[in-house]
Amino acid sequence: MTTLFLVVLVLAWIALIIPAAWRARQTAPFSATERFRKRLDLMAPRATSQGRWIVVPQSRDRLERASFRRGQRRRRRILIALIAGVIASAIAAPIVGGAVWEVQICLDVSLALYAVLLVVAKQRRAEVVKKLRTMETRRQGAEDSRSTEIHRHSSEEPRFLEPLHAGGRGN
Repeated sequence: MTTLFLVVLVLAWIALIIPAAWRARQTAPFSATERFRKRLDLMAPRATSQGRWIVVPQSRDRLERASFRRGQRRRRRILIALIAGVIASAIAAPIVGGAVWEVQICLDVSLALYAVLLVVAKQRRAEVVKKLRTMETRRQGAEDSRSTEIHRHSSEEPRFLEPLHAGGRGN
């Protein structure tokens, strides 16, 4: 039974390492020709029909949304795999017994930790969005007050202010 547990553990490690290695390979440095082709593909997709087309770079927001969607799909696949593993081991553990119970416990703990990780990540994303909105609101408020200050003083005669002395008063 210990060998079965070790085999399952090795398979789990392989399931984690192979996708990571694949992603690392996809982001590995390219030769000059590959880099040029990749940059050209980023600027504009290959033409599917004849005619004129305009090259417009993708916006940063669009790239960020696409990256978020890819990450969301990856997180969903991992969650589904963990749930499937928990269900499969829950069915197999009473039948086979022994080390499969250890696998069941490991998968249960992994699922619980991953669920906590997802919740914390979602809270962090919400916090970042909230901070950015607060900063935008403050920036807009500052710009509005500056513009009203400029418009209010534009009709007046120029003002000259005396520098403050060391005591903090304009004496």
